[in-house]
Amino acid sequence: MKAQEILYQKSVEENFGIISLTEFKDDIQMWSHYSNSHKGFCIGFKSEKLFFNQYDRFGIGGKVCYVKDMPIILPTEDPIEQFTKILYTKFEKWRYEQEYRLTKFNAADKVVHFHPDEVSEIIIGYSANDSDTQSIISICKCNFPGTPVFKTKQKRLDFKLVFEQIL
Repeated sequence: MKAQEILYQKSVEENFGIISLTEFKDDIQMWSHYSNSHKGFCIGFKSEKLFFNQYDRFGIGGKVCYVKDMPIILPTEDPIEQFTKILYTKFEKWRYEQEYRLTKFNAADKVVHFHPDEVSEIIIGYSANDSDTQSIISICKCNFPGTPVFKTKQKRLDFKLVFEQIL
């Protein structure tokens, strides 16, 4: 990569906030990668609230494109096309994630607060310790009343996850 391309990439990373989502909550490999080996938790969202909200809280969204080769960013391209290539493209080996992203300019390193009506469920990984599990349940009772909380379990003799409701 040329120095100018590296600076451009860094500028995008420093200025855009990204929320990464998938429609597959039961993918054991993603739980291993993204939840500290099943010790973390997952927030289930009502997609119509995130993607079609009237307040533009989360910027724009779309499906990630999986490709074999890095996209070429041309200086003559429209900036929106350039940003789309950078923010919505991943190597094809990540295709199993079936990722969707919400991106917003000037939102890097910002904390996002979700309204209770945007959250459909909370799922806790099967390796989460009892203290963390109880903390998550307490937070849900207080901030997301009525939202179901589940804990994953690995299906016996299988690489699948099952969900047991605990709240």
